[in-house]
Amino acid sequence: MPKCRSISLLSKYRSELMGIAMISVILYHFSQDTHSSGYNFTLPLNFFYNYIWSSGVDIFLLLSGISIFYSLKRSFDLKSFYTKRIKRIILPYLIVAGIYFLIIDAIMSKDLLLFIKDLSFYSWFESGLSTFWYILVILLCYAFAPLFFRLADKKDSKGYGMVLIIIITIIACVYITLLYFFRFPFYDNFNIGLARIPVFFIGMVIGKFSYGNKEISLITPCLFLITAVLIYFQSVVPTYLMRYLFAVNAVSFSFILTVIFEKLLSGKKVFEKLISPFLSWFGRNSLEIYLCHVTIRRTFNRSGHPCSHYRYEITMIALSLISAVLLNRIVNIILSRNVRTIRDNRE
Repeated sequence: MPKCRSISLLSKYRSELMGIAMISVILYHFSQDTHSSGYNFTLPLNFFYNYIWSSGVDIFLLLSGISIFYSLKRSFDLKSFYTKRIKRIILPYLIVAGIYFLIIDAIMSKDLLLFIKDLSFYSWFESGLSTFWYILVILLCYAFAPLFFRLADKKDSKGYGMVLIIIITIIACVYITLLYFFRFPFYDNFNIGLARIPVFFIGMVIGKFSYGNKEISLITPCLFLITAVLIYFQSVVPTYLMRYLFAVNAVSFSFILTVIFEKLLSGKKVFEKLISPFLSWFGRNSLEIYLCHVTIRRTFNRSGHPCSHYRYEITMIALSLISAVLLNRIVNIILSRNVRTIRDNRE
């Protein structure tokens, strides 16, 4: 059983943290819509828009990095690893994005080439369409994950592998920052995804410490407080550093949450019977909820039903959750049939 300050608590409460991250993303999008329209932009939403931001995505990538380290530690079977991840990500993406782009591009706009560009992420590079940017980013992270795992899990007394990962991460952050100064149009288009990638690989490093049952450093709450203060006084912080501040804040907050869960809430009936199952459901279905949410939200906003209005926002969320459940069942049916087919062919 993990100690109350063990890094492995991130794995124990992974579903709950993913659930918090998913709910956070939905709330951020609502604050974004109200800010853009100026309608219903109340003080709580203003606080969320300015001081929480889209930090939920950083928590997603952190936990994904930790999970991938554990997965590769159990079995370094690259064929199985890539097959499982591609099916898990690509299949629900093709169902949701395929239907969405088929309707708005191929049917409504009668442009089959645009459909192919949008579905293949080419439009992100060509015209800045980043509706499903997270899918491409997580696939890129998965592509390089085995290499980083080898570095992180390298058994050397001086920890050269870990040092190399830290150096690569710093270089990546410096490169992204240089883009801000010298290639701003490129930076402005891809910053939403590029600046998040280091968080995933930091998650893999933390996964190594978690696997070794290391304890959470007392520096963590200090990092959270320092970044929180800097975020509050963000007018004095350069713009290109803000995303890193939010990332560090979200990562340190995740550690603090796990300690709160373990030390104060674990064993409490209201947490075990209500809060944990509620958050865990959002966490287990986070990919499906994300895909359905961004698609339906975009559809509402484009069709004259702005999600800055409470009635449209509530309707959009309800439809997103229902669609996510259906999507999850469809994907599971397809995958289970595929497994049966493979077994039958072998027999």
